[in-house]
Amino acid sequence: MGENNVNLDEIKGLLQELKENDGDQLNYEEVEAEIVDQKNTIRSYLMPDNQQEDERLKQIASKIEAHIQTGFETFNQVDEIINYLEPVFQRGKIDKVYGRAIVLIEENTLIEQVKKHFNNPATDYQLLDYVLSRAIELSNEIMPSEYTEILKLEKAFFEEVYNHS
Repeated sequence: MGENNVNLDEIKGLLQELKENDGDQLNYEEVEAEIVDQKNTIRSYLMPDNQQEDERLKQIASKIEAHIQTGFETFNQVDEIINYLEPVFQRGKIDKVYGRAIVLIEENTLIEQVKKHFNNPATDYQLLDYVLSRAIELSNEIMPSEYTEILKLEKAFFEEVYNHS
């Protein structure tokens, strides 16, 4: 996948640098931006070329987003939200188009929402760890290995970030 400018070694190096230097906010932001950029690079070539298929995927993603929002608006406890989200990830394993909509379109938005949902680092991390773990499981089944690897790196990144907060 080198032809698609995906550079996981760079992210690995940045993560190692964060760990060795005990990280600072600027470095965290730089590493996170690089992770998101690499995920977007992979996503760009995985999105459907066919406009009809692209629209269908976006419609499914819109429904998933509305469903996820309902969970965040309805529940106030991590366990309740996890229980609400679990069927979303399980369906993504069975219905591959649904799973692709989660990973290709909704996953970054979900991570951003989870990072600050409770305004409590320990609780936010618990939910973030769950979401990334499920995204990795889903990606293992329906995405290229490079995407799964970048999700694993993202999980390691957030573990480092939340260990220092």
